[in-house]
Amino acid sequence: MDLPFLSDTDSSASEGNGSRAAKLNQSEVQFQEEKSLWRPVIYPVAVPANPKADAERKYYERDYKGAMERAASALAVLPERKETVADRKELAALVETCRRKLLS
Repeated sequence: MDLPFLSDTDSSASEGNGSRAAKLNQSEVQFQEEKSLWRPVIYPVAVPANPKADAERKYYERDYKGAMERAASALAVLPERKETVADRKELAALVETCRRKLLS
């Protein structure tokens, strides 16, 4: 299929193909050297208005101390009502899990 907006003289396409070919033909040592320079891209995450979700987000970011602090503060502000029993149990379990992770 011939696409009208792409041509053989397109400089960005030829540069991309050249760098791809160079990467495909590099040695294992060159690859490992380049791999050691790679850094993950971390995008900022909006802080949720829900304190339980915020504590869980910290846990999945492996910030166990932050997760434990947020879960404990969420437990302090969460009213003791019939509707919040499950949330309170989950937050208490999260605090305990984070405590164990920090001790190990």
